[in-house]
Amino acid sequence: MHVTSGAVHYQRKNSAFARLDADGLAWSDLLSGAGWLHLTGITPLLGDGPLRAWQDAMECAAREGVRVILDVNHRPALGDFAYLWSLILP
Repeated sequence: MHVTSGAVHYQRKNSAFARLDADGLAWSDLLSGAGWLHLTGITPLLGDGPLRAWQDAMECAAREGVRVILDVNHRPALGDFAYLWSLILP
């Protein structure tokens, strides 16, 4: 949060997570034996790598029968809600 204005300032654009390489995640292994996968709506708005990882995770969960919990947790500073919603809809 900006000290004088009180505005929220996100420093995620160049974070390690924003630079995530989705190819490095073996979702079948990661979800093996899982009953639930918890995702947030922040992830797909952080960049191409996080978006692809998020999509891959949801696709794998569907294939493996793992239930998905989605906390939309929309942050307007990160992206448009209509775009985020278009990613969520099947």
